Amino acid sequence: MDDYNDRGAQGSDGNPAFHGFIYQKKVTVWIALQLLLNRVDGCNEIIVEPVSQEDVEACIDDEESTVSIGGVHKLLIQIKNRGKGYWTASAFSELVKDRVARSASGPGTRPRGKALLLEDPSRRYIFITNCSVAGELAVAELKNVDEALDPSFLPPKLTEIEAEQQALTGRWGLIQNLTENDLRARIHDLLESRGKVPISNLPAAIDKLERLVERRMAGLVEPLTRDHVRDVITSEGGGAVRDQELREFIAPPALARAESLLDTFHAVMLIGPPGYGKSLIAKNMVHALRERQRPYEVVRESAGLAAIEHYLAQRGLYVFHLDDPWGQSKLEADADKWVIQLPRLLARASADKLFIITSRTDILRQSRVGEDEEPWRSLTCEVSDSDYGDDVKWNILEKKLEQAQAWMLPFAERYRSGLLQDLQSPLAIDRFCKGLLACGDESVALIEQLVDQAQVSSIRQIVRQQVLGWPERGVECATVIWAMIRRNQRISFEGLSTIRRALDDLSPPLSIDLERFVQHFLISTLDEDEKEEIGAHGKVIEAFEEVITDSPAVLERTLGRCVEALYAQWCDDPACLNALINLLEAISSLWPQKLRLNRVQQDKVDEFLRKCIATTDDFQFDYYFDRIIRWGSERCAIARFLRDLTAFKPVASGREVKYWSAPALSPEFRRVLERDPLIPRLLSSWIRYRFIDGDIVYDGPQLFTWLTGLGGNLGEAWAQSCNWAAPAGRNQPNTLALFQCAALAGAFHYDDEMFSLIEGIEDGLREHRYEVGDYQEQSFQGIDDASIELLFKNMLDDDQELVHRLTMAYVQMRRRNDGYQWIEGHPRHDLILPAWSMTLDEQSSQVSALERESLELLKRAYDQSLILADHDLEGICEDLDIPDIDDFLQLEPMKIVEELLSLETQRNGDPHELIEQMYYLENLAVAKALREAVGRMDAVSVRKHLPSLMEHDHADVRRHAVSFFAGLVEPLGLNRYWLYNGASDKSAHVRLELAKVIGHFKWQDGVECLISLLSDCRDYQADEGGPRFEVARAAARTLAGMHNLSEEHRQAIRTFLSQPPRDLQDPVVNDLLNRSFPRSAWECSP
Repeated sequence: MDDYNDRGAQGSDGNPAFHGFIYQKKVTVWIALQLLLNRVDGCNEIIVEPVSQEDVEACIDDEESTVSIGGVHKLLIQIKNRGKGYWTASAFSELVKDRVARSASGPGTRPRGKALLLEDPSRRYIFITNCSVAGELAVAELKNVDEALDPSFLPPKLTEIEAEQQALTGRWGLIQNLTENDLRARIHDLLESRGKVPISNLPAAIDKLERLVERRMAGLVEPLTRDHVRDVITSEGGGAVRDQELREFIAPPALARAESLLDTFHAVMLIGPPGYGKSLIAKNMVHALRERQRPYEVVRESAGLAAIEHYLAQRGLYVFHLDDPWGQSKLEADADKWVIQLPRLLARASADKLFIITSRTDILRQSRVGEDEEPWRSLTCEVSDSDYGDDVKWNILEKKLEQAQAWMLPFAERYRSGLLQDLQSPLAIDRFCKGLLACGDESVALIEQLVDQAQVSSIRQIVRQQVLGWPERGVECATVIWAMIRRNQRISFEGLSTIRRALDDLSPPLSIDLERFVQHFLISTLDEDEKEEIGAHGKVIEAFEEVITDSPAVLERTLGRCVEALYAQWCDDPACLNALINLLEAISSLWPQKLRLNRVQQDKVDEFLRKCIATTDDFQFDYYFDRIIRWGSERCAIARFLRDLTAFKPVASGREVKYWSAPALSPEFRRVLERDPLIPRLLSSWIRYRFIDGDIVYDGPQLFTWLTGLGGNLGEAWAQSCNWAAPAGRNQPNTLALFQCAALAGAFHYDDEMFSLIEGIEDGLREHRYEVGDYQEQSFQGIDDASIELLFKNMLDDDQELVHRLTMAYVQMRRRNDGYQWIEGHPRHDLILPAWSMTLDEQSSQVSALERESLELLKRAYDQSLILADHDLEGICEDLDIPDIDDFLQLEPMKIVEELLSLETQRNGDPHELIEQMYYLENLAVAKALREAVGRMDAVSVRKHLPSLMEHDHADVRRHAVSFFAGLVEPLGLNRYWLYNGASDKSAHVRLELAKVIGHFKWQDGVECLISLLSDCRDYQADEGGPRFEVARAAARTLAGMHNLSEEHRQAIRTFLSQPPRDLQDPVVNDLLNRSFPRSAWECSP
């Protein structure tokens, strides 16, 4: 460490130099573990106090290294401990720039960071400090020393010389706020995860590493090498895989299938019956990813959906290990949320963001996840009996008895054929081996008893016998253990001791010996991992729950007392948070409608939830928001308010779109909410973190009115959420409501801020059209989340609909504030004029004649400007030798089309070729005029051009073609086949028009087309207040009015009505058909 002491350190307590020495030593240990325990062998040594006089130097030689730009380079690391304050850009610049010597005769100054980098282009510089840095420096922040540097970063105020700026850019990194507590946690994590050092040996390993660093800081001229670090780790029991399950793992064929799916789709779901090793296969896959040269960071299901969403948006390698997300031993209360949102997250899987999911087959079916639907069909890997042939099962047994007493494996071999026949699953083999290992000698090993106890079907009986046979409060002990380890949770013996002491402190106390209870069950049913934490297989959890629920009074009393104990403990020690949450989750799983607690206990839960949501971060906000709604009592004002905020109208069966229904708030309750200081903060967080992605669709103006006066000024929250939602891919069902509320709240600081965000959404929709193409062909879009699925279908049907509605909200805001004179000068008349027109139609009684006249003038001018700007149309005019093209294009669109066709005929050209050429014009006004011109031609011409009009790029042209040419079918003898093709049109408006036309003309040959439209349930008007299935309803109304249908057609309708209930089912359609085709008539028909 150099002799530079920052002024800020002088005010710190104690000796700053000594604090700096200790800090540098600990940071150097962390750096050594980062670089020398890396899976990449690019760094084999680091130099402490090198010749460069920086604190640490490392030579990186690996083209794949995340630190390297490519090839060999030196990493210079400077470490600074500061007592208070933060590092400004000026202070950092002073630190890394050379100093002027005090006198010409004195010793020269050492070269600093800037000079060292200019001297050698292969050098990189990383600055590590315990305090924060200024925002202009924080843009180059790193989390670890082996991360990539920002290639565009240059520290401010470093140099004004352009050549130096170019040479120094992209070679700096900073790690801030690395406190001693953070260091301790990171060193522990590296020694555990990479070094595999047992927890009990961590202090000794750290002490040895610090001594190695100290000797080099004291003057030992010897690099700290990879071998030095590995020797320390080996001496403290590290180096090998410490997880016993992974050490004993024998790969079944399912592993290769799962890895293939992961490589192909970047996601896999392992399913199968309990006990067949799904979780162990997943655990092995995750372990392999953590051990790669570029290790993946693991995110578990316990982190929650919000955390998964967050990490998907981050740079880096992540594997999302979701073990039984909808329930381990039964379907959990929050399963529906996983079922709905997980497919949307899976659509973002990539080589850097992998998903590994497990689920019991029976739980999966209860969750209503469609195994035969996408994305699950492609991702599912089933683990079954066929994966465990005799060789695999025997290898598993041999591996588990590898370290057993000498007599045990020969004992098992004597009964090999019987064991392979009776022990069908890995769980049964594991239980048999546990039972055998518990035998003191061969004389007490009874093969029939060991096999019987090993069977998965016997777990319930064994658990029941042991719990009820426990001498002191067995059910109470089992209740606490069950609550702490359900849903793949684990608890340490220290955690058990904390709970026991908290229960002892109650008045009167609840005295139960949890540690001794667990020690007894470790022999047969519970298991202990490498961290000495207790857990259990899902079948064991299931057995515990069955036993304790047989004694409801004891169960209810025990859980209630635990709430009192852990709440008191949490108030004193926030580290008990997880235990209290696990307890409440367990109670909620038993009584999902309302927690069975007395008033005192429930009040403690209300207070706990209130405190948690008041202090939570954005990751956990969604979790506590839901838990307040589920767990809060009616006495809790926030719980009542959030239930009102998320109330939705009843809908038909299935997971359809939920539409918010604004409840009436009594004046007294509204006053309570207005006085509550937590409400504004709660609403602000809800808008930022939950509103746009929620599964309830809101009406913007209605919501804004309902919230008025409750949340204070929420404009900033609305604006921030709009900025977050605008980029490509963020268009959700509440996008429109979000922008409407933001406009009503005056959230935007300048007029065009809102419109620029709308244009961003428009760009995003355009990208989606290119990326997604035909919706039905996309495997990851076949999802059960109706609120997203239907809106996304709508975007592909009419991709500008959302943009037009957003623009309408913008126009209404500007018109309310500034009138309408600004519209003439706006650059996007293509969006503004239709929105203005819709606004005037909605407010027709309040619109002046002058404003309507202004709208019509601008529309005509805009249409004419499009024609004048159409280079393809201009080219057609040039080919026909029109003398003054600009004047000619000032004519009305219909006149232009007629003149062009007339000129082509006069030149003895083929007008049909000209018509075909004009089909490809982008101008909508000309396309409509062309349709009318074709309609006035003879039948042969109409038949020739009808197919092209039905395939026009503009949905509006196709829709008008259906209605226009339907009237010409009879007079001209046209074939209706081309009109019926509209039943598969990508626009719902075209399909709706076709259903109406068939009904109007009573075309009997259109019945099959109508029957196909009965299944059309696209919600293309989702923002108008309720589920609308107008295509299917129009088809049903037409069929209901038709008589003399053939028996074949009647049978097709009966088949439609008798199919199983679907998620997207419209009761109006069914009612129309049932009334017209009553069941009695079906039963009488052959």
